Amino acid sequence: MRKPENMSREKVRAMKRAIVAFERPEPSCEEESAARACAAALLDRSIEYGHARLAVLRLAVAARIGADISAAHWDYCFSVTADCNDPGLQQVFSKALSQAKGVRQDLLPKQAQPRRRH
Repeated sequence: MRKPENMSREKVRAMKRAIVAFERPEPSCEEESAARACAAALLDRSIEYGHARLAVLRLAVAARIGADISAAHWDYCFSVTADCNDPGLQQVFSKALSQAKGVRQDLLPKQAQPRRRH
């Protein structure tokens, strides 16, 4: 695993503010792009630091606003929810799956992909 990027608390707060700006009525194209990039970066940071529960919450935000989420991120968050006994966190992950509009099926955790009928 690579070393986490040293990100100041103020930078993290600025990234959170960018996501909030996106959620206001009629965000600009720049706000949308910045929010998606920030959501992905915060998710990546949570995973790098081993903040498992926070990563699932940040995955949900990233999915809700349409950020690019890698297969590795989906797999990590799936394993977090599969290993925990927290129905609330599992529900957050399930909602993220349903909100991930247009996500390629190969990016979803193998356990979450639709089963093929023979």
